Amino acid sequence: MSSPRSRYLFIVFSVVSLFVASSIHAVLSGYNEDWDLEYILSGGFKPETFYGENITLINDNNCEDRVWFARHTLDMNIDVLYGKETYGYSAAEFMFTLRNRSVWGNRKSLGPTTRDEIKFLSAVGQSHRHNLPFHFLWIRELWVRFSLNDLFGFNACGEHTFTIGAFPFELGRGISLGAAFAVGPELLGFYTDSAINQFAFGAKFSGELRKDILSYDLYGAILDNKASSVSDTGARIYGQEFGRIANPIRGFGKIAYLVAGRLVWFPLHNDPERTLVVEPYMLYGHAPEQKLEFLGDAKADLGTFGLACDYLTDCFEVGFEFAKNIGSQKVKGWDRNVVELQNRNGNPVLVNSQVVIGVDPKDPNTPFDLSLYKVPHTSNEINGGTPTTFGKDAQNIINLREIENENQNGRLIGTVSGFSAALPDTIPDAVAPAMEDQLYNTNTRFRNPYKNEFKGYMFVADAAWIPCKDLKLAVAVGIASGDDNPNFTTRDGDFAGFIGLQEIYSGKRVRSAFLLGGSGRLERPLSAPLSPTAVDPFARTISGFTNLIYTGTGLNWKTCCRDHKITFNPNVIGYWDHFQTPKFDIMAKKDSTIQCARSYLGAEINLFLYADITKNINVFFVGAVFLPGGHFSDIKGKPLNKDQLKRLDRLDRTGFNDDLIPNLGDDIAYTLNAGVTFKF
Repeated sequence: MSSPRSRYLFIVFSVVSLFVASSIHAVLSGYNEDWDLEYILSGGFKPETFYGENITLINDNNCEDRVWFARHTLDMNIDVLYGKETYGYSAAEFMFTLRNRSVWGNRKSLGPTTRDEIKFLSAVGQSHRHNLPFHFLWIRELWVRFSLNDLFGFNACGEHTFTIGAFPFELGRGISLGAAFAVGPELLGFYTDSAINQFAFGAKFSGELRKDILSYDLYGAILDNKASSVSDTGARIYGQEFGRIANPIRGFGKIAYLVAGRLVWFPLHNDPERTLVVEPYMLYGHAPEQKLEFLGDAKADLGTFGLACDYLTDCFEVGFEFAKNIGSQKVKGWDRNVVELQNRNGNPVLVNSQVVIGVDPKDPNTPFDLSLYKVPHTSNEINGGTPTTFGKDAQNIINLREIENENQNGRLIGTVSGFSAALPDTIPDAVAPAMEDQLYNTNTRFRNPYKNEFKGYMFVADAAWIPCKDLKLAVAVGIASGDDNPNFTTRDGDFAGFIGLQEIYSGKRVRSAFLLGGSGRLERPLSAPLSPTAVDPFARTISGFTNLIYTGTGLNWKTCCRDHKITFNPNVIGYWDHFQTPKFDIMAKKDSTIQCARSYLGAEINLFLYADITKNINVFFVGAVFLPGGHFSDIKGKPLNKDQLKRLDRLDRTGFNDDLIPNLGDDIAYTLNAGVTFKF
């Protein structure tokens, strides 16, 4: 409980902050008659605190799965408008937003960099990142908009504008295309309505085709540019692609972008009591360098077309949105063999990841773990010595890829006499001498090319009854198609899961605060690969609005208490999987091949509570409880990585206790978020 002194300091701090911000706003906001400029300073400061329990694995046995932290978000907006006196309206506008956000006491939260691959000797693939430990401001929003009517001097039926810079743009409800570019890292299960720390840079043409009836937007954005420097275009990243060992350079043109267009139609524009908004839209996204296992080993072209509608009256609201994916992902033929760093008897050794010596990978008696049999790379000093002639001969055999397909997996590719004799610590004594110098591809070295066709879809609908001005009762349903991981098998096929770009949808009239809230969502595992030779034996996890069915209801009530406006918004939502995944066999430590897990994921009960203390200050509370359903009971204990698999290995099989199962569970999860928002 806070002391009287701390409460007094908090009141003094709030009053001083309000006075300073109001003074700045009064000084910097105004109008310049000589330049016909209106400039407005605004912003907000939001300190808040979060608590979460069982938010990642929903399991009481994971005592570490509990967090608490406090953080703040500071925004400073400068808006400059030109032409109000000259043209009678704002012919141009410039917007600039600075942001600072950090978790209090955690300097790593201030500015984590993106991950980048590093090279150690001849080994690549290890990632590196660091943090900037200073409270700095960054650009969240930066754009300029101007009227095309005045620029080209023509009179049209409506105003047409051009906007360029970093600004928000979304289609429909933000499911097919949202504004969540460079989303800030959020913990699972925490709702946040300001997760977008930076908007994508792009350009937009907007205008009215018929005044107050029909308008349009044409939008384009650059999402990732690998053609902006010689170091990017000259990067040698394609040596593992089939046919490119002699031409590994990236080259020009690897730019990820998207283009989108929409129409916004108001058919009932003359009706003062009813509003109907119809929005058909389309988008196309091009990603020339996706990463499934290696950077640039796949590329994708995604198209989405959809329709969003909303109908509003004084006592009733209803809306829906439908969207369909088209396009494809092309996965390249790839040699998975890379040089990796390995610890052998306390010594760092560079080895070929997908070539072994002295063992036949297809022999059923071959050890499961082939790490000690991987062939050392010749650039490494073998056992303290220098690269040998037979070591170089072995590397030449490994790099000679005359035939590149999966038929070469597990095959003998050559023999180098005397090579294994130089590695007494590598090959166990049990290996037959006749096999010591034989080099084999592993069972997973080569991956054939294939293509995935996108065929996902989504549909959401909600409605609200408004019996009085301050009360709204709402219901909602939604479905986003799902599918299993299409990249476990190397064959052409369809991917039926819905794909949204930059999406952080959490509902419109019925809101989610846990499963879909903010940018952190509960991870839901798909099937684990059936093949024992799979590169990654663990299931892929998904989150967000895909492979999901939901229905829910909510109440939104606004009232006044001692002249303070209070908004009370509870919601109850149930969730199901669209695509069924296998049940997990805890004793066998693998997915069942005959039983599917139940589809019911669980129910979320949440509460959004807002109270206006003054015109500028608002306090809020968001709480959520997630009650897991039969699906999580059926996959209880399922490991998602090597560390979780080790936890299962430690279970006592003689005295097996269901209450002590680690990893994914089916216990209740809780999240709380409370804070203050000060806007000026």
